[in-house]
Amino acid sequence: MAGYVKVVTISNVTLKYKPEDTFLKFVPDLFMDIELNVKDGWTDKLTIFGSVKHDLPSSDPKSWHSAFKIRTFFEKALGKKDLKLQADHTIPEEWLRDVVGRQIKVISYPTTKTKPNGKNYWNYHNMVGSISDDDNYLKNDLQKQIDNGWVKFYKPPDSESETTTSTPDVDAIKKSGLAEALDL
Repeated sequence: MAGYVKVVTISNVTLKYKPEDTFLKFVPDLFMDIELNVKDGWTDKLTIFGSVKHDLPSSDPKSWHSAFKIRTFFEKALGKKDLKLQADHTIPEEWLRDVVGRQIKVISYPTTKTKPNGKNYWNYHNMVGSISDDDNYLKNDLQKQIDNGWVKFYKPPDSESETTTSTPDVDAIKKSGLAEALDL
């Protein structure tokens, strides 16, 4: 199964409404950069974005539309369910404040893009888990997204390196005296 799950602490959240200065080819309604304290002061960034349905009342769960990933982030970080947007389809300020310092689970995966040293870059999947969620919750979600073609630049594991086993060097084992101990 794809991905590496780890526990991180949320150190900052920056939310922008309808930003035009993103790397995207479209302008989402909500764009969040989440600063994560990964380990020993090392930080990283998770980006989640999406659009809401302004023609639906904010009390309707479907009003989250493609921003449901943002709702999931807040629900998992705050330990709450069925969070609703404010009447004007915005995020309450207290959610932004209250998630700082909370721990969540994130999952990362290798990409097809390579660094100058030849190793692959890793990306974070845009779904998160609560600290109590089983790691398979995120792994299954990521695998489903990969299988449906929603994860771009995913680098599958090398099937050859996963299935190749090395044959023990019997002559070296015999010379070392280990063969007698193992009764070979």
